Amino acid sequence: MDPGLGLAGNGTSQVSPMAQQSAATATFPVVDQTKWADATGFLKAACDDLGVGELIHGENFSLFEAMSALEIMDPKMDAGMNTTGYKTVEEAVESGAAPIFLTISQIIDVMDHLLACEEEDFVTFGFGLPLDAEGDNKCLATLNAVEESLARQLRGCKGAASGKKKSTEEVEPLQDDPELEEDFCESVLCRLRFRKSLYHALVYMEKPLGRGSEMAQKHITRALTELAAVRASSGFLSARRPLKDPVESTCTASGQPAVGFDESVNRRLLAPTPPRSIDILSWNETLNYFEQLLNDLNRICSLSSDLELEDLLQYIVDFQKSQPDLVARARLQLLLLQDGKLLGRETVTDSLYRAIKLQNERPARDTETYNFLTQCGRLTMQLIRTMCTNPAWQRRKLGRVIQEWGLLLEQAEFSRETSFRKSGVGGQLEKTGWTDDVVMGWAAELLCWVVTHFLLLGFELELYSPNEYCMVYWYLDHALMTLMHYKLAKERRRLEAELVKSNDTSPESAKKKGKKKKGGTIKPVVNKEIRFTPSVLLLQCYINLCKGFIWMLAALTADRKIIHRETIFNTELERFTQRFELLHKIVVPEPMTYLDFREATRHRHQSVKELYQVAYDHFMSAQQHIQELSQAVSKTPKMESVIKAQRVVDIRQMEQVALRNRIALQIAHQAGPGENLRVTFEFSLHPCFAVAVVKKP
Repeated sequence: MDPGLGLAGNGTSQVSPMAQQSAATATFPVVDQTKWADATGFLKAACDDLGVGELIHGENFSLFEAMSALEIMDPKMDAGMNTTGYKTVEEAVESGAAPIFLTISQIIDVMDHLLACEEEDFVTFGFGLPLDAEGDNKCLATLNAVEESLARQLRGCKGAASGKKKSTEEVEPLQDDPELEEDFCESVLCRLRFRKSLYHALVYMEKPLGRGSEMAQKHITRALTELAAVRASSGFLSARRPLKDPVESTCTASGQPAVGFDESVNRRLLAPTPPRSIDILSWNETLNYFEQLLNDLNRICSLSSDLELEDLLQYIVDFQKSQPDLVARARLQLLLLQDGKLLGRETVTDSLYRAIKLQNERPARDTETYNFLTQCGRLTMQLIRTMCTNPAWQRRKLGRVIQEWGLLLEQAEFSRETSFRKSGVGGQLEKTGWTDDVVMGWAAELLCWVVTHFLLLGFELELYSPNEYCMVYWYLDHALMTLMHYKLAKERRRLEAELVKSNDTSPESAKKKGKKKKGGTIKPVVNKEIRFTPSVLLLQCYINLCKGFIWMLAALTADRKIIHRETIFNTELERFTQRFELLHKIVVPEPMTYLDFREATRHRHQSVKELYQVAYDHFMSAQQHIQELSQAVSKTPKMESVIKAQRVVDIRQMEQVALRNRIALQIAHQAGPGENLRVTFEFSLHPCFAVAVVKKP
């Protein structure tokens, strides 16, 4: 039938005279609801007049419809344009492209290719392959039977090779060449055992309260051993079936394509969406992926169950620095929040009561405090879930977390002031004066920690341009100083509690301490210094690095070693507003304006030499605090192993950043003003703190 003709409602081909007249005048025909008209002439005339990129559309066709439309006959958008491959599994089997009976080499290729496909979101039942239809138990039983049969076959091969008497039990060989039987058996066995070990490790990790962590670690260790054997088998398999032109992106150990796989199968199964061919990892990438996954799972299993909330959040941050996969991050979240409880042991609200308690007393469970901490518990669970996502999604969600924490603190401040007025207590609770209030101080400290993490993530994601480094480091320094203020206040409260406890002469305290020696006196603890914990020292290192970078930029700018050029798209004020508008909606840290930034970084009364010296001194102070942090970490035996290992890495990275920037300052200062030097900044030593690179162009 002519594609230009349509069928009428009664099944006959019919064109009305009015439609013919309309087509002749190149206008849309007027037809009733049951008849079709021939528009071939009109379409041909329109095609002759249209240029490249032009489109005929109705009056209601807007940009939104254009973005959601599909372009017919475009191979990238029209699934029907790709006619290669097979439409169904049955068709592939009948044609021989997906044979049912495979050789042992082909079976190993299929096993390897399936392993490589697990980076990809591959839903088996959506492609007509319900592999889990009979459940895990029957699948494991089958695997055990196959493993036992292969193990007997392998023992028989080794016995024959050593001249021992063969077993009376007959086992069907995997292939025809007896000299290759042992290598093929080992290749299949290590792949089956790797699968089993990985499965058992994941099952044991699901046990509540971390009861299965020890067994999971044993299976992870075995899985790593079997994975090494899988990697070692690549040499044998690739040597047996060499390719004329080896391809690095092959998904099998042999280098041969696996039979029965069609990467374009989803182009027809997902017709409403633009076609997308699956991008599968290469064989080496697959092995590296599973090796990192097992190591990440091992780190999760080694997590201590008695960590405080502060250490737990720091553990998540340090764990994310290894860029774990979705599977590892999901397992970590399941472990941290089991049945809505922190580490499966207690509710988050009860954990918060433990986290903010003083050494000698527990916050009263009054209605106001309980409601506030209940809301804090809800937001803390949301924070933990957010911290377990990938960095880009995490930073996006942290913005919402910061807003909700800020709103909660504002509501708590209003409620507290209302209570003060009702009780007749004068004065107003200052927004930055919450250090004397245990509950509010804890919430403000956590909010400051989230803000600093939010700003640091921007460097890891490379969101900031060089023109924004100064303002970001300046605001980060402000947030770090505020966080340091609350941490030191908490440590001061702890020392005061110890002082009160040591001077307690009540009968109850005497019974706990035992009988006092005759004539003995109680010596009060006075002038006890505040202990700088590793977390406080780490903040101090960050602060010195931020200040050093700010003053280094000021020195290089004043010495005409770098020139700031305004962009044509936005001004510095607009960039400042875009970066920190979210932080202006919260009360802690205190919002800082663009005028505050300009005033703090103007440096009108310092000479160039003084600017260089101040920057140099800050990097020198950073190195001193880094040494103190190193000593404190080594003297903290109870520190979580993952956190301790990451602190060692941070210490080495920060030390290199401070040293390299001091050298860059010396080189730039020794050169004359405006001398032809090129100063750039790179994050080669630390993901968040830049290093100045001075070169002659």
